[in-house]
Amino acid sequence: MSSHISSYGAIAGIIGTAIILYKFIVRRPGLRIHAEAEGFGNNGGKVTGTIPLTLENKGWGNAEDVRITLETPTWNFVNTGSDELEFSNRVLDIEYNEIGYIGAEGKLYEIVLNSPVHAASSYKLASAQINIEEFRDYKIDYEITSNSHGPRNGTIILESGYDSIEAAHHHPRWRDVFISRLREQFRKLLHHLPLDLEISKMWVKSSTRYDFRHSFFSFISFPFALVVSKR
Repeated sequence: MSSHISSYGAIAGIIGTAIILYKFIVRRPGLRIHAEAEGFGNNGGKVTGTIPLTLENKGWGNAEDVRITLETPTWNFVNTGSDELEFSNRVLDIEYNEIGYIGAEGKLYEIVLNSPVHAASSYKLASAQINIEEFRDYKIDYEITSNSHGPRNGTIILESGYDSIEAAHHHPRWRDVFISRLREQFRKLLHHLPLDLEISKMWVKSSTRYDFRHSFFSFISFPFALVVSKR
């Protein structure tokens, strides 16, 4: 009788793991912001140029009700006479609000998208002019939320040279939630197996997926994960 109960528990664990794979990998968006420097040079000891910001969805699900909070904590973009961030995208319906700090540099930008961000796509979000010191690092922090997930944080670091700018990206680690839930589900599964197993550590060593286009805006994806354990 106990072996039947353990078997039923194992089957339930496998089904639960499959549901997690579908919810947190197959049908989840993976939103992030990418920056590139253009037209930079040195003007009187300052590095100048343009920073286009691109919104990317690297996941396999569409994102709606997307909200972005973008912050330059200790410095400002160049004020060109109107808004410091310039929005020229004709595809996305964008609402935008800018908040400054009293007596200190730095700005907070609140961005709301009233258009869906489709899977496996990228959109030009905005661009800004910069005028920064040589050989310094300047940070752009951002937070993204959507109807599919809570806040995900990322950072862009602009590294200036004499007349050049490089952008280093620390993208939101949206797969961490999936890995945590998958690890928890595997522990529950092993608890119900009719074997004397005790696993103290488990992690996902590698993962991949196979994509098949279902329509212009959707894919059918099959994820695979190699789970390594240490007793």
